[in-house]
Amino acid sequence: MEAMSTLVQHPGAVGEVLNVGHTKDISILELAQLVKRLTDSSSEVVLVPFEKAYNPDFEDMPRRMPSIMKIERLIGYRPTKDLSEILEEVIEYTRARIEGESVGLAMASAV
Repeated sequence: MEAMSTLVQHPGAVGEVLNVGHTKDISILELAQLVKRLTDSSSEVVLVPFEKAYNPDFEDMPRRMPSIMKIERLIGYRPTKDLSEILEEVIEYTRARIEGESVGLAMASAV
């Protein structure tokens, strides 16, 4: 969040495409397992073959690693939280929003 606030105010960021990411490599399967663990979910992780998920003309890279060199040079950005910490914050925020919406719906239906 701090990086985004800094970028919004930085004249050198205008019109630029910058990765605000992490330099740790993680597979989609590892990410799914991490989200399941952090949310205490009993959902099943279903592996779908690439050929079934995409049409034959679709091309993709097998691995992605965002380059943060550009944002690092521009504003000195370096990741300060690991993926688990970020996901925990997103999960907490999302749960609070869902709970708030449920309370709002319950109050509206009681009127």
